[in-house]
Amino acid sequence: MMECPTCKTVLQRCKRREGLYWVCKHCGGRGLNISVFRKRTDNDVANYLWRKVYDSPSSGIRKCPACGKRMAEVPMPAGRTQVKLDGCKRCQFIWFDPEELDVFPMSREVRAKDELSPEAKRELALIEVRMMGERLRASEDPAGLEELGLKAIPAVMGLPVEDDACTVSSIPWATWIVAGLVALFSISSFQDLRGVVDLFGFIPSEPFRFMGLTFFSSFFIHAGWWHLISNLYFLIVFGDNVEEILSIKRFIILILLSTLAGNIVHLIFFAGTTTPCVGASGGISGIIAFYAFSYPFTNLRIFFRFFWGTIPVYLAFIIWVLFQIIGLRLLLEGESSTASTAHLGGCVVGIIFWLCSNSGSRRGG
Repeated sequence: MMECPTCKTVLQRCKRREGLYWVCKHCGGRGLNISVFRKRTDNDVANYLWRKVYDSPSSGIRKCPACGKRMAEVPMPAGRTQVKLDGCKRCQFIWFDPEELDVFPMSREVRAKDELSPEAKRELALIEVRMMGERLRASEDPAGLEELGLKAIPAVMGLPVEDDACTVSSIPWATWIVAGLVALFSISSFQDLRGVVDLFGFIPSEPFRFMGLTFFSSFFIHAGWWHLISNLYFLIVFGDNVEEILSIKRFIILILLSTLAGNIVHLIFFAGTTTPCVGASGGISGIIAFYAFSYPFTNLRIFFRFFWGTIPVYLAFIIWVLFQIIGLRLLLEGESSTASTAHLGGCVVGIIFWLCSNSGSRRGG
């Protein structure tokens, strides 16, 4: 339960297009996460605000509604006036007194989404798809993508392609079933994505909602089509090999433990944050780590600037881990919305699982 830092009234959750708000019905104050504010207003304004909060001491009078720690009080120019806002570095929570939020102009993107009718939005999406198809047909094919068959599809999307991985000798039922369930629940949630995310996403400030169910239900929800497609791709491409090594039962346990660990690590870093965390990438990170340690010398092919490059799995994994560490830094600074914490937590479980597995001997190469 979160209380207003001004009048101690219990705050009410309010769902808006750009995210979740916490509203005081008594004094009219509003609180929101910096990522929600970034979606609401211009990016430069949000980045400037967060840098001010990050560089200021947390010695203000008001306490964060989420974690109870003192917030930083920072002056913020708003048009011809200046307001003093309160921000929590730990929770990335910003508090606005009555009418303070309204002095910041809404971004063009939010205004455009509010102005367009559902029919106009669908028509705009269809036009963008047709333009992408025309650009693709008009381009040359210097890398011989047509000869690659189905592998050309993930290649042009910037995803790695298995080059010489060991083939599986049995149907990966668990991988396909998990992928099917993720696709089913994610696609069905797109009709009311914000409502589903707020209900079943993992919110660090409320980690034990539904008796802790959101630690796992968040695995089946995705923030958009690309988020879903990329996660399903990695699950299917690397999951079949891992499933064959582990068997169905241990494969499922690996996914569950990696998902749980990913959300726990995210909770440790962002306890009290109100932004929901969704996606299967925490559990899939455990699969990726197990795959990398099992097939370190298998080659992956990457399509970059119309040329193919080959890279061994162990090197690709090291680069991936470095990117997650960088992503964690950006996440802590409020410059990213990707939960690198969940990726690193799942990755650690995958490595431990490989070390403890009787089948944890090197393959490939």
